[in-house]
Amino acid sequence: MRPDVIDFNGLRSDRLLHYVAQDAVALELAARMLAGETSPLARRVSVDLLRAQAQRTAWLARACAILSGSHGSQIRLHQIGTLLSDVQDSFAPECRLSGVRLETQASDWSASSCDRPALVAAIGGAIFVTMAIAGVSEGLPLRVTVVAAEGEVQQVDVSQDEVTVSGQIVDRLFDPTWMDRPGGWFTDVAAATFRAVAERFDGQARFLTGDRRGTTLRMIFGRG
Repeated sequence: MRPDVIDFNGLRSDRLLHYVAQDAVALELAARMLAGETSPLARRVSVDLLRAQAQRTAWLARACAILSGSHGSQIRLHQIGTLLSDVQDSFAPECRLSGVRLETQASDWSASSCDRPALVAAIGGAIFVTMAIAGVSEGLPLRVTVVAAEGEVQQVDVSQDEVTVSGQIVDRLFDPTWMDRPGGWFTDVAAATFRAVAERFDGQARFLTGDRRGTTLRMIFGRG
């Protein structure tokens, strides 16, 4: 490996920078599409496409910071309700385009201690992964659940209850060498970010499947 190439949990920095450049191109194309639309419906779709792509690009930049170790700890007291509301708002354009229904719930909606930027990035990564492995289907409910107690976030789940996934996904979800996974390189980065945030705070990242159907990406902090 070249001395100027850094390994981010199995993901090469030069590859990640290439991905960021690809996303920037997609963002420019979406902007051009918006500029050329005259139909109100087409413009609304184009705006959602532009916002969704911008959100993906911003998320990828945060993920790169986390995976590179350049994201400094930002543990503060945050309102869980506001945090989850922000997640819903940021994913609203993507959900409208894909038809996914994003739901949020928490055991305690008041203030809890957490690194908000890292936690939001991890939740975003789990949402991207779940959308990719479940496949986009109209009306698919996707649920984000935060368990907080004694003023601290203890567990985060991102789950869906309708789609059964293959054994290969179960076995290799967190394998950084699996490049032909559903969603390709982007979900590779998303899965790595989810796991990296859990490990950063002495936690665990787990991938669970239901007896018949459904999946859960679970992050457990502390002793969990």
